[in-house]
Amino acid sequence: MDIPIKRMNRSKKSQLEIIGIAIVVVIIVLGFLFVIKAMSTSPSSVQASFVRAHIAQDVLNAISISDANCGGMDMTELLKACVEGETEVECGKPCIVFKDSVDILLKSTLEVQKLPYRFRAYEGPDPPKDKGEAISGIFLEYNGCNKTSLDRGYYVIKERPGWWIIPVTNGDVKVMLEICSRPY
Repeated sequence: MDIPIKRMNRSKKSQLEIIGIAIVVVIIVLGFLFVIKAMSTSPSSVQASFVRAHIAQDVLNAISISDANCGGMDMTELLKACVEGETEVECGKPCIVFKDSVDILLKSTLEVQKLPYRFRAYEGPDPPKDKGEAISGIFLEYNGCNKTSLDRGYYVIKERPGWWIIPVTNGDVKVMLEICSRPY
């Protein structure tokens, strides 16, 4: 009777080993399926909203250090010259050159991506509501991102605006970039 019991124990051990190997194989297959699924999905909405929330500030940071193609001046120095009343720099009137340069930069970045925006430069505590209140008319809008469409609810500003503050002799100049979105 000892011999059949030993054979039975060996066969049970063999069955348990096969079941263990099968479980390991199933776990490995599930792991590979999970990795393949994770790699094939597009970025999550959390990632997209993070990127979108930082676009305005990132664009302003890039503008602030961009070369103005004006005698070695960068955009910060050019705006400073505009606000401090310099009438001429090497490349022309600083306010006009600054506004035109920013317009070109925004057209080649945000407008290519079809992102509605509002760009304003101002002094004082409150942002200007129109071009007349902005420094030298430095007030750019694209694709309907304006006071009227915001008041009527066609657009909303979901993310924080980008800020760029430049100290000048009379105080601070503030530059604000807002990216508009549809409310839904």
